[in-house]
Amino acid sequence: MRQVINDRFIIDVDRAEVTDRSTGGHLHLEPRFVQVLQILMDQNGQTVNRETLVEAVWDNYGGGDEALTQAISHLRKHLDDPDGQLIQTIPKKGYRLEAHLAEAPEATSGSVIPPFSVLIMLIMVILGIYLAIRYYDQPADAPVPPPAKELENGRVGEWDPSF
Repeated sequence: MRQVINDRFIIDVDRAEVTDRSTGGHLHLEPRFVQVLQILMDQNGQTVNRETLVEAVWDNYGGGDEALTQAISHLRKHLDDPDGQLIQTIPKKGYRLEAHLAEAPEATSGSVIPPFSVLIMLIMVILGIYLAIRYYDQPADAPVPPPAKELENGRVGEWDPSF
């Protein structure tokens, strides 16, 4: 699933990637950070308490509370949210995402050229250049040597230009 946050960040949940449309930057996130972001996106505009996030993402792991704080910090950094306006902290309760969300168009498989096809095209271009150089490198009036004659001793005779 791919969503766009504030017409700027494309979030690819399945690949755990964030793409910044304004800079073209592409970043791979830790899967748990993406899980936190996914929950916040699912509850956009609503407060999600810390306990819910720790339980859903870290399965009540003992260090989950500190890990959540770290995840929010990383998400804010990578979503250019230093002042906490996008991912808001609600004191003593949890976090809230305040964003405009839209579905991102899925990348079509037809737009990606398979590597094998690229290799074949590259070989054909190189072969075409080689043949063009070889063909155009010959002078137009260069004599064409006649077929070599086989001598009586089995050796091939040399070409006689006076022929």
